[in-house]
Amino acid sequence: MQQWCWEYCILTRTQVLVHLRMTPLRRNKCLSKALLTFVAPLVFSCLIIAQTFTPTGSLNTGRNGHRAIALKNGMVLIAGGYDFQEKALASCELYDPMNGSFSTTGSLNVPRRNFGITLLDDGTVLVTGGYDASFNALASAEIYDPAAGMFRLTGSLNVARGDATATRLSDGT
Repeated sequence: MQQWCWEYCILTRTQVLVHLRMTPLRRNKCLSKALLTFVAPLVFSCLIIAQTFTPTGSLNTGRNGHRAIALKNGMVLIAGGYDFQEKALASCELYDPMNGSFSTTGSLNVPRRNFGITLLDDGTVLVTGGYDASFNALASAEIYDPAAGMFRLTGSLNVARGDATATRLSDGT
């Protein structure tokens, strides 16, 4: 049995980066609230321009439960997630829509999946919470600096949480 899953990140008003994952499934283990476990995901990416699909490069590391966010410099940060062995990932990649390629960038300090991610006014990215490899909710938070290509730990959440969202407020905080 195979299932197609997809995630997207809006690049501009006319461009959207889409990740398609074809995932063979086994019905023998509980993952989240479904009786499924992911096995060796195949990751495909394409860029949607003018309502058509155009193939583009592939991620260096296949991942599920990751987050993608468009940066102010036009690149897309793809962060964390988990691999086919359900191991939380710290690795991150950058997608360059100009040449359709993926490259590695600095890793998260804490491997995480299903976390909040927000672009801040100064161009940095706030990563909050999520789950570790054992599905324990995380309280840690990190800031990604695109100029340095590095993550640094910042203050923690008052309450650990996963599957949360983070939204930048109108005052930029």
